[in-house]
Amino acid sequence: MFEKWLEAKGLDPAALEDKVKGVLRASYDAEQVTFEKKTEAPASFDAIVSRHEAEIERQGKIAAFLDGAMADNPHLVAELKKLGQVALESKATLAEVELQAMRLERKRGIGARLVRDGRKVAGKVLEATVCRTLGMRNLDKQFSEQELNASDDQYPHGIKLSELLLTAARENGYSGFGTSDVRSLLRAAFAGQSRPDIRAEAEFSTLSLPGIMSNVANKFLLQGFNGVEAGWRDVSDIASARDFKTFYSYNFIMDAAYEKVGPTGELAHATASELEYTNRVETYGKMFAVTRTDIVNDDLSALSRVPMKLGRGAAIALNTVFWTEFLADAGSFYTSGHKNVSTGAGSALSSAGLQAAQLAFRKQTDPNGDPLAVEPRILLVPAELEITANELMTSLIINTGGSSTETKVPNRNVWANKYRTVVSSYLSNANITGYSTAAWYLIADPMDLPLIQVAFLNGRQEPIVESAEAEFNSLGVQFRGYYDFGVKKQEYRAAVRSAGS
Repeated sequence: MFEKWLEAKGLDPAALEDKVKGVLRASYDAEQVTFEKKTEAPASFDAIVSRHEAEIERQGKIAAFLDGAMADNPHLVAELKKLGQVALESKATLAEVELQAMRLERKRGIGARLVRDGRKVAGKVLEATVCRTLGMRNLDKQFSEQELNASDDQYPHGIKLSELLLTAARENGYSGFGTSDVRSLLRAAFAGQSRPDIRAEAEFSTLSLPGIMSNVANKFLLQGFNGVEAGWRDVSDIASARDFKTFYSYNFIMDAAYEKVGPTGELAHATASELEYTNRVETYGKMFAVTRTDIVNDDLSALSRVPMKLGRGAAIALNTVFWTEFLADAGSFYTSGHKNVSTGAGSALSSAGLQAAQLAFRKQTDPNGDPLAVEPRILLVPAELEITANELMTSLIINTGGSSTETKVPNRNVWANKYRTVVSSYLSNANITGYSTAAWYLIADPMDLPLIQVAFLNGRQEPIVESAEAEFNSLGVQFRGYYDFGVKKQEYRAAVRSAGS
């Protein structure tokens, strides 16, 4: 009888899915119960009106939903039309229609995979899926094996930007279908609070889209950040600041030579010459946006492209501030009075130039006039001198020339592997005051004696990126990156500058 009932309504029983049949079966059973109870007292006029009003409201919601679904998915118009016809005939609820629509999308291999065996989608799985889709390197170092396996299982073909936004919005009770209504979609995805476009009966989840996007962004931010040269790190002391106030660092060069102990066994107290240096952390930052165009175009790559820009921008800011401070006031920092400068033709980077710089470094004394006794460790050069520096530090033999002579000369390169070479293109960049293509530096290990210091707020050495829904006057997702650091030169005895000419 049920099959004949379907045929009477113009439906082919063999073409219907089991789930749809189940819904229609419930409607059929309800009609049979109504028929059996036809002898009961008729409903009141108010009840009849309420029933019709509820039915009109149900049909209106389903029609509005399918209208949006067809607009966002024109390739599914035929299937969605059939779904609507069945839904209106069978008294199906809006939630049942939405579920069937999502199954249509999943069956076609597109759209939002919002239902996963009845479980909510884990934030870390979504995060791993976004990173995997965007081609992040070393995923196994970023996520657990369980998270990556779940990502492969639930999203074998990756994820789209619209799918990510819809997943988060749905977890927060969003009843929309596509991405055409960007404002409502973003409000639901980022808020998770009751709004007109969010179902009141929804069970709010702990899935945090801002958290997921910020975590993904920070990973790509580091790729952009680490892609910029970091020679500053090799020559600087790294410090941690608790706040943005000026703080002090100290070098203790003390009269620490042991003295002979007398018969009483009493030890003499050392006296310290306390050298005080200051530094202060400041904040640098920038904002970029994933625009409405990116969202409508379903451009997931914006989630990697924008953070990498922010990461690169942070690294450029640090380099610019660092090398500006490094080269600032060279005429008063590197002086004959400080005995940390080599000038003239003999200061060019060569074996003879290195000999002059090394001698000047070793002749440095502490405030008491005693030998400083700190070893030079680093050869810092601009890009123009990189090859010369590498030849001096790696060649084992020096050719002495082609002229005939009976005088025996040594040809072993005494500089081979003596100093660690650090190269920075900022040293000769015309945008930095005090730049030079010829000047180079012999520097102590910053752990022994710091020439310059970089301080980070609370010791965090990488920038931070955060995401949020854009302000009301713009549609999109904002990313802001900020970086808290300060740079200040410290001890002039820690380096010798050779002018190179």
